[in-house]
Amino acid sequence: MTGRSTTSARVRRLAQRLAGYSEVAVAHPVVAYAALAGLQVRILWNIWKYADLTTGDTSYYFVAASSWAHGVQENLIYYPLYDAFWGTILAVVHNVYAATIIQRVAIVLAVTLLVLALMRSLFGPALGLLLATWWAIVPVNYAPLYEVHLFGAVPVLLALLVVARVPQRLGLGIAVAILLAGSVLVRNELLVAAVVLATAIAIYELRALRGGRRATRRAYLLAYGVPLAVACLLIGGAYARSYVQGNAAWQLLAAKEESNFCELYAVAYQQRHPARFTGNPYTQCSILTQQAFGRPMPTFFQALAANPRAVAGFAAWNAQLLPGGLQVGLLGATAFDADPDLTPATERSTYTLVLSLAILIAVIAGLLIVAREGRLSRRKMPPRTLWIVVTVASIAVATAIVALTARPWAEYIYGLTISALIVIGVAAAVLLRRIGATRVIAPAAIGGVLVAALAFPTVYSPGPRPIYDAVQHLQVVRAQLQRPGSVLVAEDNYNELCNYLAYSAERLCTGMYWPALEAQITARTTVGMLLDRVHATAIYADAGMLADPTIARLVAPRRIHGWREVAQGSGPDGPWLVLSRAGQPS
Repeated sequence: MTGRSTTSARVRRLAQRLAGYSEVAVAHPVVAYAALAGLQVRILWNIWKYADLTTGDTSYYFVAASSWAHGVQENLIYYPLYDAFWGTILAVVHNVYAATIIQRVAIVLAVTLLVLALMRSLFGPALGLLLATWWAIVPVNYAPLYEVHLFGAVPVLLALLVVARVPQRLGLGIAVAILLAGSVLVRNELLVAAVVLATAIAIYELRALRGGRRATRRAYLLAYGVPLAVACLLIGGAYARSYVQGNAAWQLLAAKEESNFCELYAVAYQQRHPARFTGNPYTQCSILTQQAFGRPMPTFFQALAANPRAVAGFAAWNAQLLPGGLQVGLLGATAFDADPDLTPATERSTYTLVLSLAILIAVIAGLLIVAREGRLSRRKMPPRTLWIVVTVASIAVATAIVALTARPWAEYIYGLTISALIVIGVAAAVLLRRIGATRVIAPAAIGGVLVAALAFPTVYSPGPRPIYDAVQHLQVVRAQLQRPGSVLVAEDNYNELCNYLAYSAERLCTGMYWPALEAQITARTTVGMLLDRVHATAIYADAGMLADPTIARLVAPRRIHGWREVAQGSGPDGPWLVLSRAGQPS
């Protein structure tokens, strides 16, 4: 018995020593931030070798980024701060692919480290690192479809971090300014968060005045006036450098809202009634909205006025998808059979169901303990904690509105995901304190980082990079395609190719979809006549196009119809060819 007691005592002392070393390690900022950054880099490793250029919306943001890089101009309506950020990188590296990868990695790392900074401020270094590690390994946080959505989490995190770390009145003023500027420069829904938080501050200050707690005018000016002035200067600067201003900006904003609602309404309707609408929700959504709302491209409020019942059904469906969206944002998959994302997410996941139930039980238990201890009372709650709660609530409200009126896609609801992670952190801290297990948090945090680094391999591996390859192949005609009025004919990614070859918003080509053009060929309209009619400048023929007999006849004599071959080769998908109009200056 004595031997066993001695061994047990030694084990306890060793465990206590390891716990102590772990606490010292995670408490050191350099260790914590370096460990988390190392984990994130490990997951992103080889992105510069195997990632393709991002498809879809990102390619259009590249056009605005190019305008910034080559003329310090941007698009006020479409994420001007993101345009300036990416454009600055492009101006430094002078390489489309390098700039795209750098901005993606920089955003992922910046957001992850901001999450760590916030969680350390709220829950201490050990639990903070554990929660940030959780964030770092969720796919939507390191591999979003569109980087701009993850970039939109930056002002949310900054506002929360400022409220957590900066003295009360000044921190609140800066937070409101960040959210206000972010509503114009990054994500429009942050205006709701700014208004909610500003309203709460105004109520607090009025009550303070009535209670005789009047501050000096200088204190009010420094806390609220200066941050708001800086925010207005940033917004004014973005407007001054925007190539879309005045009435054109309002029209573009309306077009953006109309397009977003049309597409998202069609996606939701098709998901609810797959047999009733079988068209493409992105290119044929106007057919559906015309039937439902009497106009092809309504805004949300126009649709609400025209057919409240249809909009209510749309919002109700989004509300039904919201738990699944949070699951994808927190766990990387959904336990439900309806995908909340616009990109395929894993559905009916058993492990997600089990983890979700465990998290829900823990959160309820933790909040019940907090309520029983009376710490939810506004009067007993410390001012710093109260304002953190108010700021989190304002961001959650703003994001919930997006979820209901647009879609609870995980990339749309980062603010709600961050809010949920904070609530989980509160419950975890309370439960661990109640069971006396706070000493295990630091070893668990270090172990979590190490296990994650070993268990989560890099997501990038060798594979096709069609957009990157095509952009590289088209460098030979890039100068021609940067002339106003130039036209590129291609089969795949034709819009993306023009966007990534652009010099600025004024100097980019128009993409023409080859199958749509080919459908217009008749006995009286030859391929040469059709290419002349659309003023085609260049043709990018990949393996699929070269297998088309029409294209094969066009390229066979090499100069038929006034076209010449300027580049050719063969890749993993087969041969490719670049044709340029004969006699066109390079």
